[in-house]
Amino acid sequence: MGVTSPVPKVPLGQALSSEFFSCQFGRNTKRLLLHVAVEHRQVKIFNHIIELIGNNTKAFAELQADKGNNILHLAAKLASTSQVASVPGPAFQMQLEFQWFKAVEAIVYYELRIKKNDKGKTPRELFSDTHEKLLKNAKGLTKDLSNSCMVVATLVATVAFAAMITAPGGNDSEEKFPNLW
Repeated sequence: MGVTSPVPKVPLGQALSSEFFSCQFGRNTKRLLLHVAVEHRQVKIFNHIIELIGNNTKAFAELQADKGNNILHLAAKLASTSQVASVPGPAFQMQLEFQWFKAVEAIVYYELRIKKNDKGKTPRELFSDTHEKLLKNAKGLTKDLSNSCMVVATLVATVAFAAMITAPGGNDSEEKFPNLW
């Protein structure tokens, strides 16, 4: 049995304040729950907060996190090793990371997509930098897979060609003509 208590109704004014969706980390670090959900790839929490915020999603996404990073910079960082390892293969891991980045990108204003953080990087540049190794692994595995598929395709084509030019009854060894009857 799980918890069956309903989610409490929150007055609209309180729900729209950033204080309602914020949490305290350490002494001086206060962050929005939306930022934490994005950074830790918590899809269900992210979707629930987006649903609660409604039309004001872009306004909440605009609020800055630490070090000049906005919510898109947080999404651009590589997920933790355990989260990345839960998906088999670097190509699928890269796909999942890119889908997450695009999902977060869909809720922000265009200006945040090109805004630079304190290190002078846009979210796309940060994504490229942090996912460089994963991309290299994905490219290598994809290349190996395509080479293996090419060998199999060549073998299948060879067998199919040999079967096509061989007569159904075989060859007569004395006359060296195919046995067609």
